[in-house]
Amino acid sequence: VIEEHDREIYSSTQDGGEPFQMTHDQEKQEFALSDTDKVYLRGDVRITLYDREQETGKDRLLCYFWFHTGFIQDPTTTFSKAHIDMAWSDTNCRTFRDEFRIQLGFRHLSETGKLS
Repeated sequence: VIEEHDREIYSSTQDGGEPFQMTHDQEKQEFALSDTDKVYLRGDVRITLYDREQETGKDRLLCYFWFHTGFIQDPTTTFSKAHIDMAWSDTNCRTFRDEFRIQLGFRHLSETGKLS
């Protein structure tokens, strides 16, 4: 789920979509939003990851982090485990490995509305 100023602007399950499938034992867990998703971000942004329980189908809050787009300078920004709420406190690595990180890629939107 991606929120901007406390308003949800993207969810993988919106419009009947399915959650991204990942497992703890995967060497690399990744997913990408396509260009057709067109998630434009500005200001304070919160990204939240949930774990869907197989038995109940309910979502459990896994972790989240905040950033402000004004501080994004590079096309790629990486958040380490130490900078992700709820992940940093998993010192026994039950859910998050020590090397856990989230990497985001950005493209600049010009004033004319074109991506660069």
